[in-house]
Amino acid sequence: MLQTISSNDRTSPDNENLKALFGDVEVNGQALSLFRILFSCLLLFDLFVYVLPHWDFLYGAEGVLTARERRSELIWSLLSYSDNPTLHFSTIALYCTALLGFLIGYQTRLCAFVCFVLLNLMLDRNPASYSNAELLQSLLLLWCSFMPMD
Repeated sequence: MLQTISSNDRTSPDNENLKALFGDVEVNGQALSLFRILFSCLLLFDLFVYVLPHWDFLYGAEGVLTARERRSELIWSLLSYSDNPTLHFSTIALYCTALLGFLIGYQTRLCAFVCFVLLNLMLDRNPASYSNAELLQSLLLLWCSFMPMD
């Protein structure tokens, strides 16, 4: 039997927010959980297959766009100010940890927001690697940080 989150149930603040947004529409909690799991698997696949093998070329000190070249622009990414590999490694480690938390459903809103911020930090480091796929990933992570996915 499918578990649904009814907006008529006023026991949690999430359901009151849903009622304010959608009226009497029922949201399927299992569908949101399945989306969360598949989306986090997609983000992990993208990270390990497309980003990490080319990390030095895209984001490293000897890559396409170094931190020295980025300093002349107005940017908000901490990765753009330094070519320090420790900073880059810690960003990747935190991003992987947040993605794994998002995958297993631990503090999903917080993990989605942390993933959103870190993904945008990485994308701002090298705007040449930015495409509509990354834009969609970023917007979906922002959307997930507001959905009742716990």
